[in-house]
Amino acid sequence: MSGSRLEIALCVAVGITLSSTLLATPAAAQGGAPSGLGRTPSPRLLAVDGLPVSAAAADGVDVALGGTNEPAIAINPLDPFNIAMASLFTARVSTDGGATWTAETAAVTPGPYFPNGDPVLAFDSTGRLFWTYLGATFGFDLFVSELDPVTGDLIAGPFAVTSTADLGDFHDKQWLVADCNPDSPFVDRLYLTWTLFPEPLFAPTEVLTSYSDDHGVTWSTPLAVSDLAGTEGFVWAAHNAVAPNGDVYVSYHSQAVFNGIGDGGGNPDGLSGQTFVARSTDGGVSYPQKTVAFAPGDADVTFNVQNSPGAIPGATFWCQGSTQAWLLADPTTPGHVYCVAVDDPDDVHGSGDDADVFIARSTDDGLTWGAPILVDAGPAESFQLFPTAAIDKQSGCIVVVWYDNRAGAVNGSGNFLLDVYTSTSTDQGLTFSAPVAINDVPFDPDLGAPVRFPGPPPTTRIGEYIGTATAGGSLHAVWCGNTGGGQQTITDALVGGCPPWLDVGCAFPGVAGLPTLTGTGTLAALAQNSLRLDNAAPSAMALVFVSLASTPTPFKSGTLKTVPVITTAPGTTGVLGTIDIPFALPGGVPGGTVLYFQYAIADAVATQGVSLSNALRAVTP
Repeated sequence: MSGSRLEIALCVAVGITLSSTLLATPAAAQGGAPSGLGRTPSPRLLAVDGLPVSAAAADGVDVALGGTNEPAIAINPLDPFNIAMASLFTARVSTDGGATWTAETAAVTPGPYFPNGDPVLAFDSTGRLFWTYLGATFGFDLFVSELDPVTGDLIAGPFAVTSTADLGDFHDKQWLVADCNPDSPFVDRLYLTWTLFPEPLFAPTEVLTSYSDDHGVTWSTPLAVSDLAGTEGFVWAAHNAVAPNGDVYVSYHSQAVFNGIGDGGGNPDGLSGQTFVARSTDGGVSYPQKTVAFAPGDADVTFNVQNSPGAIPGATFWCQGSTQAWLLADPTTPGHVYCVAVDDPDDVHGSGDDADVFIARSTDDGLTWGAPILVDAGPAESFQLFPTAAIDKQSGCIVVVWYDNRAGAVNGSGNFLLDVYTSTSTDQGLTFSAPVAINDVPFDPDLGAPVRFPGPPPTTRIGEYIGTATAGGSLHAVWCGNTGGGQQTITDALVGGCPPWLDVGCAFPGVAGLPTLTGTGTLAALAQNSLRLDNAAPSAMALVFVSLASTPTPFKSGTLKTVPVITTAPGTTGVLGTIDIPFALPGGVPGGTVLYFQYAIADAVATQGVSLSNALRAVTP
């Protein structure tokens, strides 16, 4: 069949179908401290702060968004071009994929609190946008506000999640997730998890969680998921994720032993750092299942306290935030959960290779975990720190982003400059692509960095995390990219960071074995793409099915995955059992549209005379 016929079929059938859719402070015991201690809103450092921002392009251009450190980012599940970002005390939104951004919206807290950072953003299934951050008095409490996803304006809140800061409690380093799965029994429920540094400050830390059914206005009584007896050591930081069936997962890092030398109790011992993952099947009411995703010593990284043994040569910034393990619940494969963490592979901090990024996989709802798989080690003795991760809700593509010093560039003091690297996986975390840099030029983490611990020598701070989000085959990253004016948040996008084509299986053999279907191209409107069928029966009638949905159905002893079908197109394989079909999608197809492709081939050797290619899942940018 000619490429033009398929192009016409796709343009007409797909286009018509889609047109209607679519201060240094004494640290706590056990070597850790609340991440927000010592923060004050910084003066406006750059002319861009407080103003709308435009970028020359959304892809490949670093955009300065002002703010300071600890940036977070989220993408509206209803619109991949609607993106929200926040840093310590402000938030912005974009409705054009990051090409332009609104002016800053400042975090608001009721008196006597003042905003104190740790921002996180989340969209629910209807496109509501929520923003959580700390409010400080004598201690810290947690607040949630709702923002207009188009203008970024505050439209509701702030609502208090906790209210014990005046008693000296420090509720710290929270993470927010919304159940945006329409088929979940708890759809649009909001979940928070965080660490409590209770009064007195040297008491054992606790990991708590809470949920809201009224868009953040009220919250359930906090529930502890860590061991309140303190046997798990210093527990911090936590993260959470929601699976398509509504199951909730909470991860947290546990550090039992520190060297006890220097500020904050010193650095971890290299052998006791581990990651727990708890699961709830009742919407966060209880978490009866708790397992270890990374065993002791498999998630142990230096905090890089400068006056303690175990500091990284050439880096003065605090690394406690690198212990946060990022959870991903697979949106395409039930029961699959992934946990991304950082570890010192030789367990000796301050020498050799100090930090690599790993992923642990579970295929049984977090009950058991496979051995950690290396995401990236970089060249010998380089470090990979502060990993962050996201998963594409359509394709299941996994994105991991981190700070990296592999280039070896240094500043005038001999300290490493940093780059932001990313790697992706399209096979559920089994393998990862070659890492690539997202940022345009290396940046100096020392510029404008405040002092976290006085030392001497002092330990500086670049924040406890960076952020990434992905949709429609593109990834967006935000990081603390220090400039001559001081710390600020930088963002950039990588179009095609997640390949738009995903093999979803279901091939059924014929005379030449399993027919193989591959797709190439970006699937951008009017751009040329190609479908190639190999290993099919030669000179045989072949029918390609194209669909907007996947409902695996028995078909001639195989499985036809691409139904209900929106269009089919017949053709004939070549003498080598191949077909090449170029095609283009029409303008107006929304970004994030999912398409499925699969071939059925007449084959006398196959059961019931039909073999099937694998199915391809493709997502438009």
